[in-house]
Amino acid sequence: MPYPQIRINKTREIQEALDSLKERYRLLSEADIIKMLLSEFYYKQEREKKTRTAIYSEEPQELLFQASRAFGITRDNDEPDNIKTCKSK
Repeated sequence: MPYPQIRINKTREIQEALDSLKERYRLLSEADIIKMLLSEFYYKQEREKKTRTAIYSEEPQELLFQASRAFGITRDNDEPDNIKTCKSK
């Protein structure tokens, strides 16, 4: 099944960006450069979405535990449940 086409009006800014990218990716056509950029944008957005989902899916106490360890704060017994007895190193 053929894919539908997308038409883009080349403004001065788009042409300047394509000219710059053509120097970097000499073997690619303008269409290939645009497809590559759209693909990179899509995968970057998907990675960010997965990261946000992973952060929000964790329990708040576990997040606090991980953050405190990252900043060098320890707890008695170094357990996530023991939040009230934090002390800085």
